[in-house]
Amino acid sequence: DAIIDADCQAWNNLIDKPETISSIGMRKWEHIGQS
Repeated sequence: DAIIDADCQAWNNLIDKPETISSIGMRKWEHIGQS
């Protein structure tokens, strides 16, 4: 139960920060080899 609670807490913290998700997805190395 503690693992699930920690995972849910981490997920909720991340979705509360959409700018963090955007910054990760916009990194140059994320798009190498993408067409």
